[in-house]
Amino acid sequence: MRRVVLAAGDKDAAAGLHERPSPSRTDAAGLPTRFVSLGPGGHELPSDTDARMCDAVAWVREADPAACRP
Repeated sequence: MRRVVLAAGDKDAAAGLHERPSPSRTDAAGLPTRFVSLGPGGHELPSDTDARMCDAVAWVREADPAACRP
């Protein structure tokens, strides 16, 4: 199965007028989708991106999220 993760900072203007991207359209098209907040920043990636994305990447890979944690 294919899956998609959308991610953006809470103040990222690229996210669309400061609104979180909505996975509802892709879900409705049969493509399971999740949104992950990258925290209070803007367009830059935070220093803890790996930790913030761990569960989401595991979900996309249909893997155990514990595998990406130290």
